[in-house]
Amino acid sequence: MPAQSRRDRHDQQRGRYGERLPPTTRTPSSTPRTKPLRRLPRHGIIMHARWVHTLVEEWRVRRSVRRLADAHWSQIRTNLAAAAEGSVLLAGNSHAALMGTPQIAGRPPCINIAAGGLTARSCVARLARLNPPARAAAVVLFLGTNDIRRSRHPERATTRRRFEADVRRVLVTLQEWAEHVFVAAIPPLGPNAKNHDPAAIAAFSDRLARICAEGDYIFFDPFAAIRAPGGCLAISGIFANGIHLADYTALTGEVDQFVGFVLNSKRRPRPTLACLHG
Repeated sequence: MPAQSRRDRHDQQRGRYGERLPPTTRTPSSTPRTKPLRRLPRHGIIMHARWVHTLVEEWRVRRSVRRLADAHWSQIRTNLAAAAEGSVLLAGNSHAALMGTPQIAGRPPCINIAAGGLTARSCVARLARLNPPARAAAVVLFLGTNDIRRSRHPERATTRRRFEADVRRVLVTLQEWAEHVFVAAIPPLGPNAKNHDPAAIAAFSDRLARICAEGDYIFFDPFAAIRAPGGCLAISGIFANGIHLADYTALTGEVDQFVGFVLNSKRRPRPTLACLHG
């Protein structure tokens, strides 16, 4: 190697002021190479992206539901504050909520304090947020459909005992609000209700009937006309989701007839579960 080249290299290895520099490593290009990405298992990156997208979407849905629920319950409190003595309340889950505010037993339009998705336990919490200014003539309660979701394990004895305890708490509150408390049987399910347990309908309705018989409550079945033998499945009148009714006007008629009979005659019919057991 020529002397000039060795001298140039020596000068390069020492800095401008004579300090020794660390040896340099030549690379094919002036841009440093980054560490290559480790290949993930097949579809791994796609699955991860989908999981993140699903998580974000679920968070957005929950946030929207909370906002709608807050607005809904704010309106309920407003309506309830204007309730006059002798009115009729509809309470519980979506079956009551979808009935709207009809006239029951010739009274003024109902005050609907129901909300979709309520279980017996969440109904306890919701009712604690309300305070009616006047005692109603009647309250009609629909509960149970969301309690028999398979994810809640309705086949377990502990689930059924918890359901019974929560229903009792709900009824104690409603008894303070109204002269008569009506409790509807759990409606039948359609064949597409895969997330619900039809076999639990009779057992949970039996508990509702027994609670009513022990207390000063009135159990009735406004869904008797659409039940198949055995009481768990519907013969007709159910939407494709297998849960909600295709005609809530017909349900309103059944409730109006039964509640009107009791309020106008002051008679309390004996509860029967014959329609649920075939």
